[in-house]
Amino acid sequence: MSTDDVPEEGARKPFAAFVQEQRNGGLHGELSDALAELVLAVIEHRGKGVLQLQVIVTPNGDGATVTVADKIKLTLPEGERGAAIFFADSDGNLSRQNPRQMELSLREVGDKQKAASE
Repeated sequence: MSTDDVPEEGARKPFAAFVQEQRNGGLHGELSDALAELVLAVIEHRGKGVLQLQVIVTPNGDGATVTVADKIKLTLPEGERGAAIFFADSDGNLSRQNPRQMELSLREVGDKQKAASE
């Protein structure tokens, strides 16, 4: 450990330094990737997203050391899933056709019938 790693008495070490050191830079790389993924998803889906970093500090019981773990949670916006209108019958079944409306018996007009009508 160099003297550059130790802050002056009473000075706080920057949080960014911790992020770069945690898991030999692994946390910094994962956060960078997650942020880029979040930004692209927000632009694509035009919705809000969230990037959360959780830092878990556990005492080791010796009064001098701690174990530091991290957890990243990424909540991406979802695209619109769309919706459709259905009719409900008295049994709770869904149908695209209105069950209270009569159906018209339609048939396809062929070329011979089309020519005869002209």
